[in-house]
Amino acid sequence: MIIKHNEPLAKYTTYKIGGTARELLIPESADDILTIAREYLNSENSGAAVHNKSGKRLIILGGGSNTLFSDGPVDAAVIKIGAPLDKLSIVDCVELRAEAGAPFAKVARTACSAGLTGLEWACGIPGTVGGVAVGNAGAFGGCTADVVKSVTVAYPGGFRELNNEQCGFTYRGSIFSERWKMEDGRWMEKGRGVITAVTFVLERGDKAEIEERINRYAALRRGRQPSGFSAGSVFKNAQCSTFNSQLIPAGLLLDHAGLKGARIGGAYISPKHANFIINDGTARFSDVKDLIEYAASVVWLKYGVRLETEIKIIES
Repeated sequence: MIIKHNEPLAKYTTYKIGGTARELLIPESADDILTIAREYLNSENSGAAVHNKSGKRLIILGGGSNTLFSDGPVDAAVIKIGAPLDKLSIVDCVELRAEAGAPFAKVARTACSAGLTGLEWACGIPGTVGGVAVGNAGAFGGCTADVVKSVTVAYPGGFRELNNEQCGFTYRGSIFSERWKMEDGRWMEKGRGVITAVTFVLERGDKAEIEERINRYAALRRGRQPSGFSAGSVFKNAQCSTFNSQLIPAGLLLDHAGLKGARIGGAYISPKHANFIINDGTARFSDVKDLIEYAASVVWLKYGVRLETEIKIIES
């Protein structure tokens, strides 16, 4: 395991914003992750609740494609899960097992090459396997929960294999994404072990048809989504009475609220897609955070809808 102290975080995120981590831990094996779990996660309660030992703060980082770090020092240990924990293997013809640090888009491409269908929607998603499982990432009507058979998790007591139901998948969430701070300062995490691998169950399909769907989704993504430094969709979709209480894309609400092009400092809401906040290369943490709060307040005043962030905001 590689350990770095006072490591700049900006280079590990797609926003290119962030101060320094007290410790950056780069595991090189699943056993390294287990060592980290034993050091930083104190106990396991019926497989559901774990908390940081002695109040130590632990942040799990994959591809950094949905995380906004504070500009100041982050008083935490940050686990950066990526290569070499990115191995893939086909199991039992229709199952694909991927280590947590594997890029999700690579997993989707590997499935296509093997003639397996079910992940075509994922080819443009920038996160890692562990991250997309935590957040139940999705696009074009598909989501991670639809194709997960099991998740391997490192807890202080050892490795456990959780089936799909045990992961508690919700819209853009799972038991691994629920976290809160208790009154005594301890960080309490429901289901918050550290994911080391995910097994996906897919179906046999025609390679040419799978490739065609991948290309079609890629073209749609290019047409809809802006380039630049961002963390993808900032807000989760939300129900709105103005639209018959249906689940409405947050970008639509932001667009109808007139927020495209809004700017604070070096951060601006994309004129192409209102749910993307772009760093023009000069943005600070406060620029992005203030713009997030401003956009949410405008939507609340106009529609009475409280938007929830899809990205993780990590303060000092």
